[in-house]
Amino acid sequence: MVGSGPDGDEEIVTTLLEAGFDAFAVASASATLALIDGGLEPCVLVLDVDDPNLDAWKLWDAVRGRDEASRPTAVLLSHDHLDATRARVVDIKEFLRKPVAPERLVEAVERHCPRRLFPKFTGADQR
Repeated sequence: MVGSGPDGDEEIVTTLLEAGFDAFAVASASATLALIDGGLEPCVLVLDVDDPNLDAWKLWDAVRGRDEASRPTAVLLSHDHLDATRARVVDIKEFLRKPVAPERLVEAVERHCPRRLFPKFTGADQR
């Protein structure tokens, strides 16, 4: 799941989908928590510290308070290199300094999530 923000969530989702992952944007921290509480089990949350619609730190605090076995990994995106230190302190496994090259994002997610088992059809000609 990718936090929804004005500066790149669509590009991040597209990059992950094209790499073979299931990915989608979520509009807010509360929407993310509602999905998780409803039974969704994401393997990774891509959290953008610079997203004005998503308080990445508060969301991660809420998620990391859950059972470790069912807790997703977080990939934190930020322009500020000081966020890397804070990320380590709160057990965020991946920090990527923005701007993030698509291949670096894919590599970070790949360390924590399996790709889909079957290709996603995008058109009738691919069936």
